[in-house]
Amino acid sequence: MCHLLPCWKCFENSVKPSGIQMNNTDLPNPIPIFRGAVQKATDKKQSVPRYSGNPIIEALPDILSVEDSAKLLAYYPARVPNGQKLPPEIRMHLIMSALHFFQPLPVHMNLEQRVSRIVRDSYVGRDPLAKDYWTNLDQSVASILKSGGISMPSSNVNGFSIIGIPSIGKRPGCCKQRSHKWSQKDF
Repeated sequence: MCHLLPCWKCFENSVKPSGIQMNNTDLPNPIPIFRGAVQKATDKKQSVPRYSGNPIIEALPDILSVEDSAKLLAYYPARVPNGQKLPPEIRMHLIMSALHFFQPLPVHMNLEQRVSRIVRDSYVGRDPLAKDYWTNLDQSVASILKSGGISMPSSNVNGFSIIGIPSIGKRPGCCKQRSHKWSQKDF
C-alpha cells in the first residue's frame, strides 16, 4: 500500500535503525524533481478541422513548415574573429564547437513532420471535452482494477520505429527534434 501514497507518507510509521519511531520531521530531504519551465497554455486556432476544440492539441506548438523546422533545427557555431591568432590550447577549444554543427537533412524534416503528426493524432482520441471521454476512462480504470492487469485492447493510435545500424545517427536526430521543436516549455 505504501507505493500508492506520497513519498513522505511512506516513512510515517517507519522505525529508525536505532529502533526509535520516525515521524515526518525525521525524513531525509526529498529528492528534487527537475522540470522545465512551466508555462500557461494558450489555445491556438487549428488549421486541421479534426484538431479543433481539443484543448490538448490546441496547446501544442504550431505545425511548422519544412523551412521553419530547418531554421529551428540548424545550428551553425559562431566563428571567432581572428581565432587563428589565438594560442593553440584556445584554438583547440574553438575547434570543438564544430562538433555541434547541425545541418538538417531531408530525413530530419521527415522525422519532424512524423513526430508532429503522431503527437497530434494520438491526442484526437483523448479529448477531455468529448462527450464520453471521462465515462470511457472510468470504465477502463474499473476494468483494469477488476482484472488485475492491463488488457491489450485495439488502439487507434499510430506510431513508428527508428531502426538502423549502430552509430548511424538515430539518437541525435531524435534529440534535435525534441530539443528544438518540442521544448519543455511547450508542454
